[in-house]
Amino acid sequence: MTAHHPPPRTIRCGVDAPWPIVARQYARLSPWRKQHLDGLAKGRLDAQPVLKGDWFRREGAAPGWTPAPTLYLEDHRAIQLSTEESARPFEYRSLGLAGDGDFLLVSAPRHRAFETYMRETVGLGAPHILELPALSVWKTRRLAKACLLHPDFLDALAETTRRFGALNIVPFYSTGDTWLLALEIARRARRPVRVAAPTPALSAHANNKLWFADLVRAVIGERALPKSAQAHNLTQAVASLRRFAARSQTMIVKLPSSAGSMGNLKWASRDLRGLPAGAVRDMLLEGLEAIGWRQEFPLLLSVWEDDVIASPSIQIWTPQDKQGEPLIEGTFVQHFSEDDGGFAGAEAADLETPALARLHEEALQIAYVLQRMGYFGRLSLDAILLAQRSANPAIRWIEANARWGGVSIPM
Repeated sequence: MTAHHPPPRTIRCGVDAPWPIVARQYARLSPWRKQHLDGLAKGRLDAQPVLKGDWFRREGAAPGWTPAPTLYLEDHRAIQLSTEESARPFEYRSLGLAGDGDFLLVSAPRHRAFETYMRETVGLGAPHILELPALSVWKTRRLAKACLLHPDFLDALAETTRRFGALNIVPFYSTGDTWLLALEIARRARRPVRVAAPTPALSAHANNKLWFADLVRAVIGERALPKSAQAHNLTQAVASLRRFAARSQTMIVKLPSSAGSMGNLKWASRDLRGLPAGAVRDMLLEGLEAIGWRQEFPLLLSVWEDDVIASPSIQIWTPQDKQGEPLIEGTFVQHFSEDDGGFAGAEAADLETPALARLHEEALQIAYVLQRMGYFGRLSLDAILLAQRSANPAIRWIEANARWGGVSIPM
C-alpha cells in the first residue's frame, strides 16, 4: 500500500536496556483498557504460577538489565527441530549487539576475521570471546549448559560480576540452561545477575503458536486469528486437513514451537480433495518425517490465506512494568517463500495510517498482558493483513517471537 501519513510520534525512552530505546508508535492504552488487561494477566498467572519464576529471584537472578558488562549468547538449539548443524552458524550473529567489556559465548572454531571486521571496520567494540570446546557443546546440546562445565569461564564471569557489582545476560532465547548459568555466576560472585529475557516457562509459552493464539483470542477476540485447529493425534490432524481442503485453496501444518519455516508443511487443497483418510495420513506422515518431526503433539493446522497484502512484524521492547508500557520500536514487512512460507527477509513497513494505528494498538495490548505476566526484553509480534472491501484491511495475528531474530538484531 502507498503511505500517506505523517511520521509517527518518536519517544526517547529512559528505560533500562542495553542500548537507547527509541519508540515509534501511534497507540496508547486507556486506563480502563489497562484494568481489563491486568485482570487477564492475573488470571493466567494464577492458573500457571510457574510462569512467574519467583525462585530465580530468590537465588540472585531476575529478569531485567542494569548498567554493567553483558554476556551475549545466541543459541538456537532449544528451538523445535533445530540441530547442531543448523544452530552453530547463528552463534556469531549476536556479536553485533556486544561492545567493549562485554562477553560473547560461542563454540569452536572462532571466526577471528569476522571479529576483526566487526571491531575495526564496523566499529562495534571489542567484547571478550569465550570459546567453548565444540565437544562440550555437542554433548550438552546447549551453550549455557556447556559453559557450566568450564570453571575458568565461570571464574572470569564471576570476577567481572564482583568487580562491577552486577552482570547481565542477553540470550537469543530464554531457556532454563541460561538461567542456571545466571544462578551459578550469582552464587560464585555473591552479586546479582540480570537476564534480559522472560523466565524460561513464560518464554516457552509465548513462543508456542497455540498458546499465543489463545492469548490473542482472550485479548482481542476470535476475529484476530486465522482459521485454524489443533490436533493431538494423527486422526484429528487428518480430519482437520480434509475439512480445510473442502473450503480453501491452500493449507499449512505447523509445529507450534518451531521457528522460521523449519516446522511448516504447505499443501494445495486440490492435492488432498477426494483422497481417502488413509492416503491423507500417509502424505502428512511423509511430510512430517521429512522435516525431522519427533512425533510431538499437538500440531497446528491452518488455512493459508490467499488475499494477504502484507505480513507486518511489530518490533517491541518490553521494559519492567514499573518503567511504563511496552515500546514499539519499529514495524517491518516480512517476505516469505512461495514453497513453504519460510522467512525470506524484511524491510521497513510502508502502510496506511489507519492500518498501522490498528496494528500498533492491538500489538500493544498483547505485549502489555505479557509484560504484566513478567515478560521483559525483546519481543516481536507477526501478523498478516487481508484485503477487504472496506478501506481498512483485516488483521490476523500469527505468532509471537519471544526471542531475538533476523529483524530485531540488525534493527
